[in-house]
Amino acid sequence: NLASKTHGRLFIKEYPNGSAHTGHFRGLLEELKTKQNFVPDVIEVDYLGISASARVKMGGSVNSYAYLKAISEELRALAVENDVPVITAGQVNRGAYGSSDMDLSDTSESMGIIHTCDMVLGLVRTEELDDMNQLMMVQLKNRYSDPAINKRFTVGLNRAKMKLYDLEGMATTGFTPDAKNKSYAPKIAQKQRDDTPVSEDVIE
Repeated sequence: NLASKTHGRLFIKEYPNGSAHTGHFRGLLEELKTKQNFVPDVIEVDYLGISASARVKMGGSVNSYAYLKAISEELRALAVENDVPVITAGQVNRGAYGSSDMDLSDTSESMGIIHTCDMVLGLVRTEELDDMNQLMMVQLKNRYSDPAINKRFTVGLNRAKMKLYDLEGMATTGFTPDAKNKSYAPKIAQKQRDDTPVSEDVIE
């Protein structure tokens, strides 16, 4: 249980852009298990758009929709095989920049990603949230629960350490819609809590 741990182990592996696919990730997981006796609780891929597909080659009849859909399907298969969540990120289109009222159609790279993912969260920044060191999450898709419940919520953001953390209690009492700017602003912010960072091991 991650909540019961005060410290964790973080392994980082860097690959050239567009060169790494799930075959490389499986090899790394096996290496970590064999040499370090380490099995991850979560896998983060930064990010899907610069990963490669293990079974599809870009070009010819394969467009970006099919290629990125293949990558997302392979990452989901990796998660199922290892019974561990895989977290990754994608881009939004130009129209979604500066707006906190995004939806699934604002995905810029491929709707195939949206069709494959089990849960999709939109990350929103506004000047008000920046002043409070917070980031708003918008539930866009959730196969595990009703996305209308806690549709929007906030987390603490330590920008200097590039770290997200829980806020004590309810971070906000809700969001006030701004019809003119098509955005949502938090009503009331409460005290934040910055948890102890995990220790880090780096694999070159």
